[in-house]
Amino acid sequence: MSRPGEGEVHVWYIGPYDRGRGLSRPGAREATREILAGYLGCHPLSVDIIRSPLGKPLLAAKGLSFSLSHTGETAALAVAAGRPLGIDIESVRREVDPVGLAKRFFSPAEAEALAALVDPLSAFFRAWVRKEAYLKALGGTVPSWLSRFAVSVGEGDPRIIWSELEPGMESRFSLVDIDSPTGYIAALAVEGEAGSVRVFRMNNTPGGT
Repeated sequence: MSRPGEGEVHVWYIGPYDRGRGLSRPGAREATREILAGYLGCHPLSVDIIRSPLGKPLLAAKGLSFSLSHTGETAALAVAAGRPLGIDIESVRREVDPVGLAKRFFSPAEAEALAALVDPLSAFFRAWVRKEAYLKALGGTVPSWLSRFAVSVGEGDPRIIWSELEPGMESRFSLVDIDSPTGYIAALAVEGEAGSVRVFRMNNTPGGT
């Protein structure tokens, strides 16, 4: 597998699309090693994954970065050429209280924007994956940080509006909404301009690569 070029991100969906055929965390990690081994040209067991001080998984080998998100039924893996990135995928669950959760975890401006929408549920999950992807790109996921920055909540134009987590409160990261399987929503955060995003699927899923 050719590595992502400069300004390019590869996104892999791992696991079945149809519900009821869940993907375990060990299964997602095993598939991640297989994909990374394809880029590195080595055996999956030889892929050396370490952790940053904040717990973010990193490749010991330089020049390639990755981020993995697992929902319990499927997973999403993002790979880029050596620049920080994060990905998040979630199953859209109808039983959640989007406005209540936004008031609890998000910034006041985000919560207010969600409450004003006709369909706050979709917007909540859209904002959630954008925020989680950004936190992962920064190096970890700390729930208390979710209210210390704001992202756009509407469809299209995904962006970080402001952030207290980076010097100057202006982010160096771009956000991208990723096409995802039915019933799921996903977003990517990557340092600099996102550039080209190519989506792949493991060959054990319908339409796989």
